[in-house]
Amino acid sequence: NKPAAPAAQSTAENKPADNGTAATDQTKTSSIDKSTLTEMPMGNIRVDDLKGTTVYGANDAEIGSIGDVVLTPENKPDAVIVEVGGFLGIGAKEVAVGMDKLKFMTDKNGKKYLYTNFTKEQLQAQTAYDKSSYAANRDQQRMMLK
Repeated sequence: NKPAAPAAQSTAENKPADNGTAATDQTKTSSIDKSTLTEMPMGNIRVDDLKGTTVYGANDAEIGSIGDVVLTPENKPDAVIVEVGGFLGIGAKEVAVGMDKLKFMTDKNGKKYLYTNFTKEQLQAQTAYDKSSYAANRDQQRMMLK
């Protein structure tokens, strides 16, 4: 979770007790009141803003986090790279999820959430993202929301 340090620092100012409680946050995923979240306008989102975002799947289960964003040749976001499974970033599988229908949400403290309708099993069964062959195999490596 090192790339998410800047985001963690900004929320730590508001909630000093937040530092060691990341593990407990994960147990409360179902208690996040989605009605308090607002959708982030895609036009204003920078790639660096998306890295570290927690990804939720079917039934609002936490399924991973965004490790990177793939850009098109025109420098537009094409897919987010979701790190699925693993522990503390070790052994995680990277899966590309197309940006087309993704909705990024944010809470009043600026913490970001991505809700999808995928299950962890669907992501783990997906062809892994491979930076060197993504352009040639985009259709196989890029999952799309239906």
